[in-house]
This record gives sequence, structure tokens and C-alpha cells, in this order.
Amino acid sequence: MYRKLFILSFICIVLASCEREFEIRDLDGGPKFYIESVFRNDQDMVDILVMPTRYIAEKPVEVSVPEGMTLKVKVDGEEVEVKKLEGMTDDDSYAKFRWSVEGGFQPGSEIEVSAEADGYPDATATVTIPEPFNDFTCKVEKVGADESLLHIDYKDDPESDDYFAVTVIRNVRCVRFDGTVDTEASYPIINFRSSDDFGDYPYTHINLPGENWPEFFNLVFWNDSRATDTQGMQRFSIYISEMHSEEAREYTEPTLGGSGEVIGTIYCRDYVTVYRLAPETYRYLNGLWNEDYNDLAHLGMAPPTFAYTNITGGIGAFVPMTSSEPQKIEWYNTGSDSI
Repeated sequence: MYRKLFILSFICIVLASCEREFEIRDLDGGPKFYIESVFRNDQDMVDILVMPTRYIAEKPVEVSVPEGMTLKVKVDGEEVEVKKLEGMTDDDSYAKFRWSVEGGFQPGSEIEVSAEADGYPDATATVTIPEPFNDFTCKVEKVGADESLLHIDYKDDPESDDYFAVTVIRNVRCVRFDGTVDTEASYPIINFRSSDDFGDYPYTHINLPGENWPEFFNLVFWNDSRATDTQGMQRFSIYISEMHSEEAREYTEPTLGGSGEVIGTIYCRDYVTVYRLAPETYRYLNGLWNEDYNDLAHLGMAPPTFAYTNITGGIGAFVPMTSSEPQKIEWYNTGSDSI
């Protein structure tokens, strides 16, 4: 009897409506600018999306670039050239809102972006490019037939709040003996699981163009509180796909009635890149993660997740990260890094 009463009480609590009051500010219906750019310091070109917002109560209308709009970017106080992004396809509905500036920002540089137009409040953001983070080591621990744990160990600075991200990329090249590269592919090998402590980590799918990088890849991010202390070092661990073959093996071409003619070599390399995030970058990515995985809010049983913005006078995010030197995973301890 008591058990039934307990279950009934629990159901009533779950189904009972709850209420939380909060103030929604700056929703007066006036137009604002939305600015978005998540970028690496070493990108050749940095893409910036700038478009006007539309009040949610308005009827859907085609959004266009405000007449006379100006977009400015300053690096350490010096204005740099802003170009309309070229090469966009006609089916990209956002093409007319995309601009670019030359990248290659130095760590410690202050980057300021601003958008202005008549009838719009000035939208600005200022960020500092983080210092690089190369003082880490990687260790691989085999945990199953198809995957391993990659441990990232580093010394933590207790005086500062640190924010990091990591991606692991597998690069495969098929090279003929004459040096001709038949195929080359790069793809992420981070695995995602929610069945244990290691697999449930915040991540995002991100597009950060660069040499030998896939168009999109998985970026896992964390702060000091998500790392564990291991013998005086901080450790963050992720699952990655196992490499099942040697890093260099024969590249064969099928032949009739035979096992194939050896025409070159297939090279396979796995690289770990750790990024130091600006505080604004971490908050923005973490806000996206919380929004996507706030299941109770989707069911109407929890408060909504508020999006992070660092755009003064507008909304969006202009946030940087700094790359480390990629470290090769030594699956077979060959010591060779040539491709």
C-alpha cells in the first residue's frame, strides 16, 4: 500500500506544472545584427557571418543586407581589409551575408569586429587570441576490440581558468611509387558514448577549414573542472577508433586472376590537436551543447537554456581558438612521421 502511495505521489510531482519567472530583455522588436564567427588563429581566411535579425512576431519576409551597412575588423587597433566572401554557391541562402578577412592572427592579438547601419544599434565584439598550448602528452589505452582511450595529460595552472578543445584526425594517403597521390582522405575518429563517465563529454561539429583537414570534424571541449587529477597532472580522456593495420602497407591494384599488383604504399597517420579556447569560445560552445541536450526543457519540464553572446548591441558570437602543434599517435612505435 505504501509503495503504491509513493509511486502515485511521485507521478503527481512529475506531472505537476512548475513555474519559474525570468525577465526577457532587449526584445523590443527593433532590428539588431547577428554576428557569428568561430575561428582558429592560423586560418588563412576567417569567415564572418553578419545578418540582420527579424522580430519573432513579424510575418516572414526576405532578409537582405541593410543598405549602407559597414563591417570593420581591427587587429591590435589597426583596421584590416574586409572582403565579400567569394566562391559561394547560388543555393547558399546565407552567401550574401558572408564576409572574410585575412587570418594568421598572432596569439595575444586583440581582434575587434563591428557592424553599423542606419536604423540598427552598433554591434561590436572584442576578443583576445589565446596563447598556444603545446605542453601536453598523449597516451593510448586499449579498452576494446575496436576502440581505445586517448588520455591527454598536462600540468594545470591553478591560478587561471583554462579552457581546451581537442580533435583527432586520421589521414590516409595512397601514393604510387612514382610519387603520384591517387587518393587522400582525412576524417575524425573520436567516438561518442553516454554509458560511462568518459564517453559523455561536450562536443560540437564544426567547420574550420585548413590544410589536411576534413570540411567538418568533431571538436570535444572541456574546462578545468572536467579534467581529473592524476599524479599531479590533469587528465582528460576520450574514446577513439582503433587503428587495425600498420601505418604503411602495400598499395595494390586489382589484376585479373591474381592477388593484385603492388603499385605503391598506403600511409595512415592519426594526429591529435589540442586547442586553447578563449573564455568566450568555451561559453558559446557550451551554450550550444546545453541547448541541444537539455532534454527536460524540450519536454517542458525544465527552464530553457539561454544562448551565450559576446556581441554588444547585437547577438551572436565572435570567438577564437589557438591551435597546438599536432601530435602523432604512436600506435606501433615506429617513430616515423613521414607521409
